[in-house]
Amino acid sequence: MTHPSPEILRRGYLNALGVILIWTSFVIFSRMSGKSDLTAYDVIALRYGVAGIAILPLWLKHRSNIFEWKKLVLTLVGAIGFTLFAMNGFKNAPANHAAILLQGFLPFSVAVMAYFLAGERPTRQRIYGLILIAIGVSSLAVESFGTNGVNLLGDGLLVGASLCWAMYTVLLRRWRYKPMDATIAVTLLAAILYLPAYAAFLPKNIANVPWQECLAYGLFQGVLVAIIQMIFYTNAVHYLGASRLAMLASIVPVLASLGAVPILGEPLTTAIAAGLLFACLGAWVGNRRVKSKTLPAQD
Repeated sequence: MTHPSPEILRRGYLNALGVILIWTSFVIFSRMSGKSDLTAYDVIALRYGVAGIAILPLWLKHRSNIFEWKKLVLTLVGAIGFTLFAMNGFKNAPANHAAILLQGFLPFSVAVMAYFLAGERPTRQRIYGLILIAIGVSSLAVESFGTNGVNLLGDGLLVGASLCWAMYTVLLRRWRYKPMDATIAVTLLAAILYLPAYAAFLPKNIANVPWQECLAYGLFQGVLVAIIQMIFYTNAVHYLGASRLAMLASIVPVLASLGAVPILGEPLTTAIAAGLLFACLGAWVGNRRVKSKTLPAQD
């Protein structure tokens, strides 16, 4: 088994920290904003409309070729497929379900996709980490689903979004695009493919929503999530690999629940404390180094 160098790990974990903080803020923001009058298709249009405009200067600087079939696959899976499943899932399920089924389920989604797409089997150490993460995420799930119940449509869509993101993560690692190249291509292709379809026939209610709300969603989704988060994420995949990053992402639903205590006035429960303990322990076990010679990062 090979491991990345300490410097590569440092870069990877710093980028992973950026991803975790943005994803956590996204979950808390969703819980604060409640049910918006924007349709899921409006939110996606704001996301890629703003992101496409914001990323255009970077494309003009780098002039990378975005029209490649692999980049098209990454876009269809990780941008359009993910957002269609996720945003419609948000409209049909509670926000805390989203954190559990998207980020909490991600280590297992990635393990499945890595096996079928890359023939990779998790190491014994990683299996131990996954077991601990499963205990931590399950403690949150029991409390959340026990309170809100199961929404077959919404929860099913969120699981589909997690699988799409896992496929994107594994393919991104396997095809080894440079982080900025992948971010520019996926963002621009998503705008090119989605916005005409949205304008032509998808349900919309954006004209009836205050411009301030549209601006807030556009900046948050289009700049912070679609561009900055994607740069952090592609860098983290590049340095750490798909499986390591996915295990770290399992901390997000616990941090979101923990952040909701001071921000939303929600109680600090035993389930949150247990979830934080086991998710962090599982991420550490799955990512800790064993003695081995230093070689480039591997999944």
